[in-house]
Amino acid sequence: FPEEETDFMEVSLFDLAESFFSLMRKKEEKKTRTIRRKEFSLEEKMKEIMAVLKENSFLDFLDYFSQQESFEEALVSFFSLLELIKSRIVIAIQKGPFQPIKVRLRQEAYLKRK
Repeated sequence: FPEEETDFMEVSLFDLAESFFSLMRKKEEKKTRTIRRKEFSLEEKMKEIMAVLKENSFLDFLDYFSQQESFEEALVSFFSLLELIKSRIVIAIQKGPFQPIKVRLRQEAYLKRK
């Protein structure tokens, strides 16, 4: 692992949700609506998150959700992230309050993948 988990504090689900909805509000204010219907599955988005983590040591919460094309896509991605956290595969961390939120594999999940 590039950095020890002790350098970071775990982010609460409340803080994750607050950050997510704050980002979505800002994103919606800046965006003109294009109506496009596309369906996303939790499994598809979980695989996408895991692919990012396989390529990088972490996923930047703000960057990842800023790139989602619609609120619906972002919401499915957020629920997918919550499922990965619940399954104890990933952990959301930050260096301190108001610091960027990072998502990465838990150490035990990282070791199992090697």
